[in-house]
Amino acid sequence: MDLSLRSIRKNIAALSVFAIIASMLVVTGVANAAATDVYQDVNGGEWYEADVNWGLDNGVLDETQAYFRAADNASRAEFFTMVARGAAIPETACDETLFPDLNADHWGCGYVTAMAEAGVISGDGAGSATAGFVRPNDNILRAEAAKVVVEAFGLTGTRLGSDVFTDVEAGAWFDSYVGIANENCVLRGVNNGNTVEPARQINRAESVTVVNRGANPTTECAPVIEAGALTVALDGSTPDSVSIPQNGANVPYSVFNFSASSDEDINVEQVVITRQGLGLPGDFENLKLYVDGVQKGSEKTISTTTNTATFNLSSDPIVVPAGSSVLVEVRADMNGVSASENQLCIAMSEDVLGYGADSAGEVTVGGAFAVCGEAMNTTSATVGVLTYTVSQSSTADINIGDYDVAMTKVKMEMAVEDVEVNRITFKQAGSASEEDFANLSLWISGSMYADAPTWEGDYVTFDLSETPIEIAKGNSKIVELRTDVVGGLASTANFDIYRDWHIEGTGTVYGYGVNVVEAPASITPANRDIIGGNVAFSVSSNNPVTGDVKKGANDHEFTRFNISTGGDGVTVRKISLTVNNGVGDPDLSDIDDVKIWTKNSSDEWYVVAGPNDYTTCTALNVPVGCITKSFTDTFDIPESTTQEFMITADVSNLAAALNTYDIDVANVNLAANTELEYLSDGTSVNVVADVTGGMLNGNVMTVNTPQVTVVKAATPGVKSYVRNTTDRDIVAFDFSASTADDIIITGLVVNCTQVGAGNCSTAFTNLKLYEQDGSTLIKIDAQARAMSEAGVNDKVTFSTNYTVPKGTTSRLLVRSDLQSGAVADAYQFAVIAGGVSAEDTDSSAATVVGLPTGFNTVNVAANGVLTNQAVSDASLMARMVSGLSVDEPVLNLKFSANDLEAWYVKKLNFDLLPGVDADVAKLKVTYLDNLGVSQTANGTISGKTVQFSGLNIYVPAGGSQTVKVTLDMGTVTVGGAIAGDLLQVTFDGTLAVPATYEAIGASSATPITLGVNATSNVLRLAKSYPIVSRNALPTALSNGEKELYSVNIAAADEGDISIKQLCFDVNASVGVGVAGFKLFRDNEGTDLATAGEVTVTPGGCPAVGIGVLVQWNNGLVGGEDEIVKATSTKYILKGTVVGAAAGTSINTTLVSDVDAGIANSNRGQVSGPGLYALTDTVDPLLPGDDLAVTLANFIWSDLSLSGSHDSDELTGLTSADFLNGYLVEGLANAGGQVLSL
Repeated sequence: MDLSLRSIRKNIAALSVFAIIASMLVVTGVANAAATDVYQDVNGGEWYEADVNWGLDNGVLDETQAYFRAADNASRAEFFTMVARGAAIPETACDETLFPDLNADHWGCGYVTAMAEAGVISGDGAGSATAGFVRPNDNILRAEAAKVVVEAFGLTGTRLGSDVFTDVEAGAWFDSYVGIANENCVLRGVNNGNTVEPARQINRAESVTVVNRGANPTTECAPVIEAGALTVALDGSTPDSVSIPQNGANVPYSVFNFSASSDEDINVEQVVITRQGLGLPGDFENLKLYVDGVQKGSEKTISTTTNTATFNLSSDPIVVPAGSSVLVEVRADMNGVSASENQLCIAMSEDVLGYGADSAGEVTVGGAFAVCGEAMNTTSATVGVLTYTVSQSSTADINIGDYDVAMTKVKMEMAVEDVEVNRITFKQAGSASEEDFANLSLWISGSMYADAPTWEGDYVTFDLSETPIEIAKGNSKIVELRTDVVGGLASTANFDIYRDWHIEGTGTVYGYGVNVVEAPASITPANRDIIGGNVAFSVSSNNPVTGDVKKGANDHEFTRFNISTGGDGVTVRKISLTVNNGVGDPDLSDIDDVKIWTKNSSDEWYVVAGPNDYTTCTALNVPVGCITKSFTDTFDIPESTTQEFMITADVSNLAAALNTYDIDVANVNLAANTELEYLSDGTSVNVVADVTGGMLNGNVMTVNTPQVTVVKAATPGVKSYVRNTTDRDIVAFDFSASTADDIIITGLVVNCTQVGAGNCSTAFTNLKLYEQDGSTLIKIDAQARAMSEAGVNDKVTFSTNYTVPKGTTSRLLVRSDLQSGAVADAYQFAVIAGGVSAEDTDSSAATVVGLPTGFNTVNVAANGVLTNQAVSDASLMARMVSGLSVDEPVLNLKFSANDLEAWYVKKLNFDLLPGVDADVAKLKVTYLDNLGVSQTANGTISGKTVQFSGLNIYVPAGGSQTVKVTLDMGTVTVGGAIAGDLLQVTFDGTLAVPATYEAIGASSATPITLGVNATSNVLRLAKSYPIVSRNALPTALSNGEKELYSVNIAAADEGDISIKQLCFDVNASVGVGVAGFKLFRDNEGTDLATAGEVTVTPGGCPAVGIGVLVQWNNGLVGGEDEIVKATSTKYILKGTVVGAAAGTSINTTLVSDVDAGIANSNRGQVSGPGLYALTDTVDPLLPGDDLAVTLANFIWSDLSLSGSHDSDELTGLTSADFLNGYLVEGLANAGGQVLSL
């Protein structure tokens, strides 16, 4: 039975050899072993957990290993070993003679031998390239796994796989095995049980599952839960092809769009990235995956054997929400050489492994594979290296409530170019939690530089993209991380730069990421203990900032503080507050009804202490603490809790403007101020020894009239639009209310000034006012407004009743339609003095500051911009194309629009160069229209020009569309197309008169008629063509006659071909001689020279001047070797070897041709570089006609001009035209056969 189904790409050999060998050591069953206890990468609840438990209990898996590696593909030897253990087939002594590729030193040889002797496995079937081989290191396929399980466990049944699964062809060698496996519930199928994917590789989780099912067969199968589908595409944001520095860091290469069907969320647990192009794996130091700017998994290197990098994400999968999509960005740290070219791709569906979040089943992955980003070319330029040194500000203990605690210093130095550091990430490696820290910030030279970082697990990131840290060449800067500590009693704190890529910088010379390395002097910071006895008082991170308070205010918030408990809760029996008067003429009688609040389980504030009055003061204008009063209301705080409290007070209507007050928590370490009891036993807390905090200072509040500050917002910023568009962002303003009171905006007037000859009134209409909260817009003026005045200073007036809560900022956005008559010009929008009407909650006029605001510029353009370029993928390579072939991809045209407007492409024009008209039957373009519906149009062919009109190619504003250009070939016949003709398809976008290319702006209706020309790769046309593949030979070298090279040459399905000449390049080590060359066909016992069919000439290859030339003799029967369509012929070159010794080798290659060398004449292709030329040109061709050889290596004919050709009676010359090996399928990649000793 042939078990040699192959993947499209060579199997990935990326598994650790040590890990594989270790995982296959002889094991014994562990009773009731739990996978989650044995393997670090198996978490509770995974779909395969029970099967792994069974494998451990029954000795199928090795319990001494730390990792199970569920997502890794299982090799054939690995799977054979699992099955043998599960089926109780004992390991035997290795017999390496059973298979030519089985070695005694292979870790699995004993189990492979046992399975073969048990009749479960055999070598690959006859006729395959690996006949008789067992391929122990290849990954096993699902169909192969079905056969092995059925045979090993003796499963029986009558079901056929083709009766159950739509992807099993009736009569396939595995049809019955898959059917029996399904009947016994071993293989249940995917995609709701409709398919089984027989040619897909099986991973380790699936392997132990099918072995468990094979050992415990049943006909009562559990239902198959349908898994959602995942689609992979190249996102429009993927970078264009550019030149990059050879050592650039964090270089963006490809952006893939992962979209999930609406069935369920999908967890992507593995992604394989393939490198292709003219570069090498060594051009990359490592690859990284990013989702939403956050790295997923660790960085990976590219394998030198498979050109792939595998990201195993099972512990942190990429989650694609149902019915939505996620962008996955691939970045690279380069280590290349000048002039290398690389693309990063997801080559095939098997390279993305996803599981349904609900069904736990593996999902199908779709897409137009290979999905590749643009090619990037490395230059000789290099980026600099940023060196960082980590040091620790202090190792002292930290008290809860400590502020601006200096944690870590990072010195960054740049030697060869200026750099902008745009991201720094610290890992909190201590045992404290995110909630234990507040107000993290970066400081440079004693001043705060950045704050408000984001947390992701233990990592805290400062995004500095808006205000990067600039380090000049040859200089350095030191940043210090500071934080408030608000919790984490008995925990530790430690912030470190955990990985080099946690600092990201961009060089200013080339605009690419610089390399980041840690200096030898850098340290790993030590843990710092967070202390504070059993109870800690601290100022809350939510403490109000210094601000204003309105006279007459009720329950105005002055201070917030926290109380944190350890292993025991406390009852607060007394707490004391101090009211401080400050500048002006403050009277503490102005402060009344002081209260302490906290939140209940519903997150609602309620009073726990007070109100308490501060109605007398012995002295006015005392700068510190006039009155301290104690609150004796009792309340409890549970153990291990941090609870927040708020202090409020009323302010008298008699309070004078600009008077200042603040309320503090009096020193909590004084028994006179504080009384606490433990909840567990009621004993008193020693506030000196067991309480930390001291005095907790509130911020100063100033009595002031409520006011609002108006500032033009940074966004939308300068905008550009085209005429006749709607709902465009014009200008936004931030309204910031003071802390004194809420502010109600009752009116807003926005002025418009034109810079040139424009007119605001005729340019803008239907102006609307919105509240903008992130991406959410809420209209706050129900009426669309017009410009109320025409002329130089137009204005629009909005009426509203919009509230800005005190101490907050709200953004109001103006949007407008642009009229068709708008003059192309720059227009400026601002609020001038008197343009805002505002009041407080008592309907008193509020103070407005900040007017006039700055202006925002809106540029009105006549039309947008549309560009085009050719984009390549693997389907567009130079290749052979046969007559009557259809839908041959030749060109991808990518149209891109800027964000001003969408476009409709209406006309396209292509030239056929230099092809003959009859070669091309149809040229077609496939595209999406404005409704997203795929359309295909046929062009009108006239001579060598193909014209398309009436198209509706839609290019969205700020987006792109790629148009697929394909062709259908006509019949290659005598007197028609010339065999071997070279064809290229060129998009002609430069013919303006008459216009053959046309696109129309969707908004502006502006036509454009000029584009960028683009030309396809070469297609070589033939009636039929050869397909070349090398057969593997035994590699041992010895003296005597040896098989040097074996090749299969097949004729394509389209027709017969013939072979006229072969050239073999034979390279031997110094001292080794090879002579007596012979060529054999198939299994014939007589070589072709002895049979009189060929002449073998050592050293006579025309194009290389060396090697062994084989020519079929003119004038003899046949004159060349015919191969019938859809069949193949095997040729074997033998030679007699002398002088072979240890360390010597022979490398033999079938030589290709590097160019076409085409010339046309009345007999077709009969002359030119590398081709045959007739020396007798008299018709008809006779057996005696002679052909002179020029500079070709591989010569063949498609028989398209074989006037005397008769496939039943070969007499004389069969062909009148010949082609060389240029673009013959498989020839250039056939590779060499190495024999060594």
